[in-house]
Amino acid sequence: MRYVFLEPSARELIPNWKDRARRLLAEFRADFARTFRDAQVRIFVETLRGESAFFAEAWDEQAVQSREGGLRLFNHPDDGLISFTQHTFAPAERPDYKLVILTPADG
Repeated sequence: MRYVFLEPSARELIPNWKDRARRLLAEFRADFARTFRDAQVRIFVETLRGESAFFAEAWDEQAVQSREGGLRLFNHPDDGLISFTQHTFAPAERPDYKLVILTPADG
């Protein structure tokens, strides 16, 4: 989250950065629903709100979205546009844990 919203290089690495950042935040918000009482998580959100006007704007939109798999694109500085397939796994006994894996997309 900090990288996506605070580092200028994220805007070059991630095609359609604003849309992807909004989606990432909506996914985070879905997880936030389980941890909103955690003081460290609240401090994290408030810190990002203070450091990124775009994060604050997107946070106020209150979008919520579950994490889904699918195609993820990145602008590699040497290789150009590269694509991966995202797979997300959550153990049934620990829904607060997630394992996200990116594998090279076919082709």
